[in-house]
Amino acid sequence: MQKLLKLKEHQEKLQRIDTLRKEQEVQRSLDFRNALRVEAFQIREEMDPGQGNQVLGQALHEHYRYLVRLNQESFLADKELIERTEELRQKRLILVERSREKKTMERLKGRDQERWAYETRSEEQKEMDDIGITQKVRQKEHGGILLSGILMILCLALGVSCFLVWNNWLKKGEIGADFLKYPFEQMADKKVKQELATYEHQQRLNREKRDQKELERAVLHPETETDQGEEDGFKNTMQRILQKEDALKKKEEALDARENSIQVAQEDLKREINRLNNLQKRISVELDQLKDIEARRKAEMSTEKKKRLEDLNLSVKAMSPKRAADLLLGVSFPDPKSTLPSPLPLGEDLEGIELAITVMNSISNKDRGEILDAMVKISPEKAAVLFNRLDNVRTGLEDDRFFNTAQKNPG
Repeated sequence: MQKLLKLKEHQEKLQRIDTLRKEQEVQRSLDFRNALRVEAFQIREEMDPGQGNQVLGQALHEHYRYLVRLNQESFLADKELIERTEELRQKRLILVERSREKKTMERLKGRDQERWAYETRSEEQKEMDDIGITQKVRQKEHGGILLSGILMILCLALGVSCFLVWNNWLKKGEIGADFLKYPFEQMADKKVKQELATYEHQQRLNREKRDQKELERAVLHPETETDQGEEDGFKNTMQRILQKEDALKKKEEALDARENSIQVAQEDLKREINRLNNLQKRISVELDQLKDIEARRKAEMSTEKKKRLEDLNLSVKAMSPKRAADLLLGVSFPDPKSTLPSPLPLGEDLEGIELAITVMNSISNKDRGEILDAMVKISPEKAAVLFNRLDNVRTGLEDDRFFNTAQKNPG
C-alpha cells in the first residue's frame, strides 16, 4: 500500500507540473492575442478620418492589407487559445482524477491500519478469555463444590459488577478511579509492545527472506534488475516530460518567429509609409512649381497679341456690322486652305475664338447685336458656337477638345 501510495503521489505531482505548463501556454496565447488586437485597434485609429488622420493612397492600401493580416493572425490566435484552453481543462480533469486516486489510497491505508488494530484487540480479548477459563479450571480442580459454587457466585457477581462498571466506563469514555487506570495501562502497553515486537520480528524475517530471494535471483539471472517495472514507468514518464518540453520549446520558437515576422512587416510598412510621404512631398513641390509656371505663362501675353487685339478692336468699330461679322468669323474659324496671313501671331491660332469673344465683349450691346445678326446670316453654325461661348464664359479649366473640334468642323 505504501508503494502504491507513493506511485499515486508521484503521478499527481507530474500531472500538476503538466497542468501548470499548460496554464503558462494558455497565458502566452492570451497575451499574444491581446497584442494583436491592440495593434489592429491602433491601425484602425490611424485609418479613421474622424480622428484627424490623413492616410491616403498607397499608404491607406498598405494599412488595409496589414489590418487584414492582423485579423487573420488574431483569428488563428483565438482558435489556438480555444484549443489550449480545452487541453488545459482536460489536464485539470486528469489532475482531479489523480488527486482522487491518491486520496482513495490514503483511505485504504487507513482502513488497513484500523483492521490491524481491530484484529490486535480481538486477539488480546481472546487471550484474556483463555486466561479466565484457565483460572476457572484450576479453581475447580483445587476447590470443593461449595467453594466452587461460592466462588462462582462471587465471580459472577464480580463479573456482573465489573461488566456494569466497565460498561459505564465505556459509555463515559474513561475509567472512573485513577488507581484502576494504571494496571490497564500497564497491560495495554505490555500488549502493544509484544505485538510490535512480534510484528517487527515477522517483518524482519520477511525482509530477510525477500533479500535472500532477490540475491538468489540476481545470482541466477544477473540481467534482471530490482523493481524493473517501476523504473521503466519512471523512465517513460521522464521521457514524456522531455518530449512535452521539446514540444513547448518548438511552439515558443514558432511564436518568436511569428513575432519577429510581424516586427519585420511593421518596419517594412513604416519604411513604405515614409517613402510614400516623401514622394507625396516631392509631387506637391513639383505641382506648385507647375502652377507657378502656368500662372506666369498666363500672365505673360505677347506684345504682338495685344497689338493685334487693339487693331482688331479698332477695325471692328470702324467697319459695318456685316464686314465686322465676316472679319470676326474669319478670326474665330480660320480657313487652313486660305493663302491669307493669319490675324493672330504664330502658335496662337487656337485662341481665335477667345480673341473674337474678347472683342465682342468690349463693344456696345447695340453693335454686338447687329454683328451677331450678320453672323447668323453668313454662317448659322459658326454663329451658334460663338453664341454658346458668349453665354458660357470659360474659366480656364475646361477641356479644349470641344472648341478645337468646333474650329475644325464648325456646327
